[in-house]
Amino acid sequence: MFKSNCCSSAKDLGLFVLRVFVGGTFIFHGVLKAMHMQETVGFFAQIGFNSFWAYVATYAEIIGGALLVLGLF
Repeated sequence: MFKSNCCSSAKDLGLFVLRVFVGGTFIFHGVLKAMHMQETVGFFAQIGFNSFWAYVATYAEIIGGALLVLGLF
């Protein structure tokens, strides 16, 4: 049997829009954390983590979101 290209292209478009939206959300939240790094470090200290993990979380969101938008991972 053959597949219809209509449904697969609609599925691809839907997955693309979802990927861009989720990746953009990650980037947005990561940039907000980076802009308010003092508060982010303070929050991480409050819950028992050192400042290293605040930086890791912030840049993982930015880089991971960018990779998701680009479709690399």
